[in-house]
Amino acid sequence: HHHHHHHDRRRTICELFRPYRMRVAVVSASSAMFVMLIIMGATSLAMNRQYGYGLTTVSLVIQLHVCAMFIPCFFTGEILAFLGKVNTMVLGCLFFVISVLSGFTGAKISNFLFSLIALGMGWNFLFIGSTRLLVEGLTHDEQSRVEGVNEVFVQGFGA
Repeated sequence: HHHHHHHDRRRTICELFRPYRMRVAVVSASSAMFVMLIIMGATSLAMNRQYGYGLTTVSLVIQLHVCAMFIPCFFTGEILAFLGKVNTMVLGCLFFVISVLSGFTGAKISNFLFSLIALGMGWNFLFIGSTRLLVEGLTHDEQSRVEGVNEVFVQGFGA
C-alpha cells in the first residue's frame, strides 16, 4: 500500500524545522555571517583608527578578504564531497579561530592580511556547508521555503 496520506499536504515551516540539523544549519549560517561581518568591520576600524594605516592599505586587505570569501567556491564542492557537510562546517570554524589568533598576535599588515584571508575562507566553508545541510533531502518547494526563513535569520544577524 503506497499511499501515505500525511505526505500529501505541504509540511508547515515548524515541521520543516523540527529536525535538529535544520536548526544547527540556521544557527551556523547566521553565525558565519555575524562573525565575518564583525571581524571585517573591526579590522578596518583597527587598521585605520587605531594603527593609522591608510585607506588604500585597508581597502587592499578588505578586497583580499572578499576574494577569500568567494575564490574557495571553485573547490568547496570537492571539500564537501570529501569531508561531508558537518566536517566542512567545522573546518570553517577552525579558519575563524585562525583568523582571530592571527588578529590578536600582532598589528603588522601580515597579521591583518592573514587574519582576513582566513576569515573569508572560514566564512565560505561554514556558510556553504550550512546551506547544504539545510536543504538536503527536501523537495524543491520545501527547499525554497526553508531557504527563505534561513535568509531572514542570516540577514538579521548580519544587520
